[in-house]
Amino acid sequence: MNSRLLGILCMIGGVAVIIGALVWGEFANTPGIIAGILWALGSIAGLVGLIQLGALGDSPLSRALGFVPIIGFGLIAVGSVLHLAGIVDDQSTFFGVGWAVQMAGMLLVGILTIAARRWRGWRRFVPLLTIVMVPVFFALSRLNIPGFAVVFYGTYILLGYAVATAEPTPAAERPLAA
Repeated sequence: MNSRLLGILCMIGGVAVIIGALVWGEFANTPGIIAGILWALGSIAGLVGLIQLGALGDSPLSRALGFVPIIGFGLIAVGSVLHLAGIVDDQSTFFGVGWAVQMAGMLLVGILTIAARRWRGWRRFVPLLTIVMVPVFFALSRLNIPGFAVVFYGTYILLGYAVATAEPTPAAERPLAA
């Protein structure tokens, strides 16, 4: 799939969840849950684009580790769909495990993107920024500062923009075997 489209889907997911947070103020109602599902699916698209672009490097291990947060986002999306269907509540294991796997995976992706040195400038740090903003997000939410969701979820819009506007990186030159 086109990395530009994947990045745009990631941006749409980020915008949807920010609108959901600003308009409905919580993710326990149906529109908020749908916004959360769009965010999770958009984030999956953005990560697939990131892997496709080669931002994590050429190593099969680094590319495989790029799927760790995808698993977490998938669990969040499945938990949200099951919550909408009334099968599980918002305290379901899907959400706890999904968030833990997603956060650990995004930390891995952030480190791998920096270490691979494929992306230059600000793009290189965007995946790690999604994790760095988590404590800021929680601090602002505890202080009841309006628009705190923009701080965290806005990083996913930035991630989508980075993926949508990046050019594929060429594979590293491999030495010829003797």
